[in-house]
Amino acid sequence: MKRWLDLALVALFGLGLALPTIASLWSHAKSPWLPEGRSLARVPEWKDDPSLWQEYRQQLETYYGDHFGCRAPWIAFDLLVKRSLFSEMGANVLAGRGGWFYLQRDAGIDAVSDCLGVTHFTLGRLKELQGRLEERRDWLAARGIKYGGNSDSSG
Repeated sequence: MKRWLDLALVALFGLGLALPTIASLWSHAKSPWLPEGRSLARVPEWKDDPSLWQEYRQQLETYYGDHFGCRAPWIAFDLLVKRSLFSEMGANVLAGRGGWFYLQRDAGIDAVSDCLGVTHFTLGRLKELQGRLEERRDWLAARGIKYGGNSDSSG
């Protein structure tokens, strides 16, 4: 009896691993309940030039990541688990229209208020940011790297 149970468990595990690939071969329809607001990757075009094979592999990986079978249910399941069991996306996420989620607070930053222009930096926060930028500039300058988008050569 235990042997049959072990075989059934192995078969179930194997099916679980194979299901996304089987489903991706079955259908390429976009899931109506996972609106991402972006275009999914297209099938990359094969080129015989060996110097382009790495680029092709990356494009194929992006395509498969966007189109593998059962993607939408797995993403929905992951979101459900994170929100219900771990409160990972509890108070920090604001649900918007069309299935969009917006980060509310992370490390003291309220992204929604920032986007609306409601919050402003305090003088202390500005000095902290200035210090970080100056540290980066000095670290890069010590290595002969110019930091920033300023076209002025005086630095």
